[in-house]
This record gives sequence, C-alpha cells and structure tokens, in this order.
Amino acid sequence: MKILLSWMAYTHDFIQNENGGKRVNPSGTHGELYSHLIGDYNKHYLLSSNDQDDRSANGSYRQLKDHLEKRLEDIFERVELMPIYLPVNPIDLADIKTHLEELLIDIYKSYPNANIDVFVSPGTPSMFTVWYLLAETYRLSLFQVTPPEKRTANEYAPLFIKVLKGSFAKANTIVHRSLEKKQPFVAESIECANELADKIAATYNTTTLILGESGTGKELIARRIHNNSHRRKREFVPINCSALSDQLLESRLFGYMKNAFTGANETTNGFFQEADGGTIFLDEIGDISPKMQQTLLRVLQEKEVTKIGSSKPDPVNVHVICATRKDLWKMAQDDTFRLDLYYRINVATIELSPVWEFSLKEREKLINYFLELISMETYPENGFDMGYEKKKLSKEAMNCLLKYKWLGNIREIENLVKRFYAFVDGRTIKLEDIPKHIREPEGTVASLLLDDVIKAHERKILKMVDNNKAEAARILGIDSRTIKVGLQSNGKQ
Repeated sequence: MKILLSWMAYTHDFIQNENGGKRVNPSGTHGELYSHLIGDYNKHYLLSSNDQDDRSANGSYRQLKDHLEKRLEDIFERVELMPIYLPVNPIDLADIKTHLEELLIDIYKSYPNANIDVFVSPGTPSMFTVWYLLAETYRLSLFQVTPPEKRTANEYAPLFIKVLKGSFAKANTIVHRSLEKKQPFVAESIECANELADKIAATYNTTTLILGESGTGKELIARRIHNNSHRRKREFVPINCSALSDQLLESRLFGYMKNAFTGANETTNGFFQEADGGTIFLDEIGDISPKMQQTLLRVLQEKEVTKIGSSKPDPVNVHVICATRKDLWKMAQDDTFRLDLYYRINVATIELSPVWEFSLKEREKLINYFLELISMETYPENGFDMGYEKKKLSKEAMNCLLKYKWLGNIREIENLVKRFYAFVDGRTIKLEDIPKHIREPEGTVASLLLDDVIKAHERKILKMVDNNKAEAARILGIDSRTIKVGLQSNGKQ
C-alpha cells in the first residue's frame, strides 16, 4: 500500500476570479501533482485546515476535492482520494503535531506496512516542521518539487528530503506502542454498546438514538458507527442542539438564501447538505423546541431540506444519529416531545451505562487507561526527552477514586487525570492530591458502598445537631454507641 499525504495549497491551488471569487487552478500545486506523480499511489489523503464554511458546496475545499476526483476518473483509476479535515491552527506546532499523529496512527492501524510519502511543498512553515519531526518515527518519506520558475525545461521531479537522525526521533517501534495505547477503552459495560454500533454501521440508513448521561461517550459511539459504515469517506457533522437558539439552529441545519435575513450575505448550505452522503449527529435532541421538532420530523420523513428564504426543497441523503441525556419517552407522555418524532428517531437504540454502574474492576481499568493515555498525549514518546514518567495512584488514592460516584462519568475521570499530570509533582499520586470534593463529598454520596452511604448520612445528621451524638442517635433511631463518625471540625473520625 503506497499512500500520499499533503496539505491543500490555498494560494497556488486556486485562481482569483474577476468577481472576487476563486476557482481551481488546473496547473496549480495539486493540479501538477496529479499530472505527473499521483498514478504511483493507492490513496491520497488531502488535508484541509480551513473552517467549516470553506467546506460548503462552493468553498475551496469542496471545489478542489471535486476537481481532483474528476481527474482521477479521467486518468488514474486506482488512486483513491481521501479528503480529510483537520481543525488545526496552521502556525501552532503542538496543535498540528497532535492531529497529524492521530491521523498517522489511524492509517497504520488500517495499513500496518504502508509506505507513506508526504508532499511538503504546500503548507505553512509550521506544517513542514511537524512533518520533519515526525518523519523518522512514523516512517515518512518527505519530498518537494522545484518551483516552476526554477525548473529546466518541463522538469517535474520529486526532491526527497534526507531527514537527519537525531535526538528528536526514535525507532519505528514507537508507532506500534502508540497504536496499542490509542485503542479505545473497552469494558463489559461498553462492549455491548460497541457491538450494537457495529451492527447499525452494517445497515444502509438506520436512524439511531443514543441514550446516556453527560460524559458517557455518546459522540464516540456515533463516530464509531460512521467510521465503520459505507459512509465513512463522507463527512461526519456533529452539532450540539442545546447550544443554539431556534433561529440559529435552523439556519445551521438547513442553510439560508442570500438576503433571507440580516447578515445573510450569500446563499449557504446547512449541516444536512454538508453531511450529504455521510452522517449528521444531533446531540441533545431532547432540548430542541416544539417548532424545531416539527421541522426536523418533516426533514426525516421527506429526506429533503428547505433553506430559510427558499420555497424549493433540496434532497439529502444522510444517516441521522441523535443523542440525549433525557428520557424522551417520558417527555412524549408529558407532551413536551413529539411522539411521532420519538418513533421516527428511535429506530435503533443504544443505551450507555453511567460509570457508577461499572464494576470496581472496570472502574479501576478505566482510571489506569487514562493514566496511560494522558501521559502519552501530554508528554508524547516521540523522542523529546521531557523528563516525565507515567504516573500511578497510591493504594489509598485508588480506593478513594473507586468509591466515588463519578457523576460526570468518563469525561470527569479523564479531566481529573489531566489535573493530576498538571499539578502533581513526582510519579505517585497520593490521597492528598485528590480534590477535596472527591475525598470529602458534602451533600451527595460519592460512594455506593452501603457502609459509606450510612456514614455519609450519619455525618449529615451530626452536622445538623452540632455534633451532638445523643441527639443524632435519637433522630436516626439508633443507639449512640453505633455512630462511628464525627465531624472533622471537632477532630473526630
């Protein structure tokens, strides 16, 4: 498998029109590349760092993709163009490096013995620097071409860059270590959801509803469905419905015509059209208004969208995945969510368990997973000697975390581990390093162990009666000698 990677060349891949717009330059950076070299490859990952507006139907990203795909049909039948959007800051080395490493790891997971060439002529200096830093570790061959004005005759030859082996790069085996660490966490409580996701991915267009508390990984499951489906080469477009007002949500989802409202300076496609052929993920669907529920129901039934300010509907072919933390069935019974919309989106359902339902063994495995993963992401083993080691929890600290209820679920565990790497000196995380609200929760019961629940309730009653054990025992209906706790302010345990 021979693979080519390159960034879009926003300056040289396009020609400015007289009206101020731009069109693809057939003799631009990638136009020339496709004329001379592209036939040598099986896949070409074309990387874009621009924003979502640029990925609209008339945007430069989509224009270049369509142009190159047409060239592939005309000339090179065996090359597969893989448009990839990486939301990087083009001058931020760390940001670029993080996204490129994730992409390279994904490629090697699919093609372990791939030969990867990187066309480094397009892109910012920071992008070139990151390619150079990653070259030895990820077995990359870097090349550029002589600019047209410097060539003799019609010479178009790749000039391969010799990567100097130094302290910034290590052996290739590190790629395989990273692959192992990057594997998603799988426990019995999650495995069932993954199996259902894979079955849905194998279908053509089964509308899906993912249920689960905040932080349980609903978007990860949605991305798994998309990435394993026949739509994986198209866009995955996520949108948080609860974060937008009705008017803004409607314009984002369905698009709008020029002059449809103040600020609508040009006709713009919505997320449904952007996801055409791919997947749209509507997170927190339970938070949309009755008006939006009715509009969305029609879109799902008719498989077409109408832009704001237009009377002409546009057909769309998207896999709709919805998610919510709310009980939609109860909302439907209370007439706060349309029953017909509920039935429309609840074709295939995946329910994600909260962390407090995990076994102690699963919770311990999950905590250790993030201890390893965050150590790799925060101080990646790419050859830089940062002087940090993977942290571990003391027995007391681990026991404390295992008792905690984790109302924020998996996301809360990940954020806590990131906090440890930011603030804890040394390799071992001790009990005193754990935030007080986890060690000494007030108002809520952190642990689900019966003994801890009893102690928490006793402590609450003691606080109500100023640590008077006799009065607390009377309220609790027990002998005062059975009360095992005291208030810390009085120095008692």
